Amino acid sequence: MRLYSATADTLRYGILVSMIVIMLGLAVDWLGHGERILWLGVLMLILAPLFGIIVSLVCLISENDRHWTKVTVALLSVIAAGIVIAMFI
Repeated sequence: MRLYSATADTLRYGILVSMIVIMLGLAVDWLGHGERILWLGVLMLILAPLFGIIVSLVCLISENDRHWTKVTVALLSVIAAGIVIAMFI
């Protein structure tokens, strides 16, 4: 059960923090200087699921679940390959 709660907490808090940063960026943007803070909040919102996958991987490794660890590593490999390809195209 630790896997589910750790992954859910990571996603929940990641989204909560990114929403707070976006709201802060919107408040500062009314003053004319919040664009970078807004982009940081959006980046955090995009990265929250990635951190959830990484937390899942750590939990699966600690539980010695080799099958799902391999699946999670494959998923992270596909994401990493996509990021690398996107950077060079």
